[in-house]
Amino acid sequence: MNYFQRRKILKSTSASDLIPIRVHGHDVVDGKVVILVPKFTSAWMHNLFPGTRLLFYKIKLDEPGSATWENISGDKTVAEITTLVQQQLDEKAVSFDEAEGRVEKFMSMLYDWRYITFRQILNL
Repeated sequence: MNYFQRRKILKSTSASDLIPIRVHGHDVVDGKVVILVPKFTSAWMHNLFPGTRLLFYKIKLDEPGSATWENISGDKTVAEITTLVQQQLDEKAVSFDEAEGRVEKFMSMLYDWRYITFRQILNL
């Protein structure tokens, strides 16, 4: 699917109705998520650099980012994830609208960096 088709789907769907899907794996370190983004796409490069330390970029997320990432399961909408994150991070006492704006912005950034995609784009 090309850029214009993806853009048309994303513009026609409300941001809160999108269903995010993780593209990369992750580890949990000290209760926070570390996204593992492969440095190389070719198998021969992985064979050339066999050390696991060299194979991945490690993106460390803060507490709200970790809570958001952990709730991305491929079957929850952004609105449902926002509700869950707001309940998990109740000590911050932010309103639903503010939490929704933060989660939508974070999802947009994750999509721009190609760490997630959306079920609507994959036509699943």
